[in-house]
Amino acid sequence: MNKKCIDAFINYLYVEKGCSANTLQAYRRDIEGLIKFLDSRGVSLHKVKRNHLMDYLIEKRKNLGAPSVARLLAAIKSFLKFLVLDNIIDSSPASDIGGPRLEKKLPVVLTESETESLIAASSNIKEH
Repeated sequence: MNKKCIDAFINYLYVEKGCSANTLQAYRRDIEGLIKFLDSRGVSLHKVKRNHLMDYLIEKRKNLGAPSVARLLAAIKSFLKFLVLDNIIDSSPASDIGGPRLEKKLPVVLTESETESLIAASSNIKEH
């Protein structure tokens, strides 16, 4: 049953959402990893609970950065939402799980000397 659910989900992403081949591969890999984790704990998709998902995300966080965990969580949420829409499960245990905080990076700006060089170079340009 799991393979059929994953295949149907990937087809849905391709046909309905127009996802790229790379996205489809990543989502398939993410969902197959989740299924393998659940199987190792004797938990079926019909019985999956929030705590199972949290255990999986905590385990994955040991080897993945916050952006990768956020993408993984997005894949899981999409998959479980799809299963709800397809009447395979009653509700998604992932609906209230928040993603990891993502670091906000400051923009890279020109140094003062780079700015001066840019201004000096622009004064040498001839207008046409």
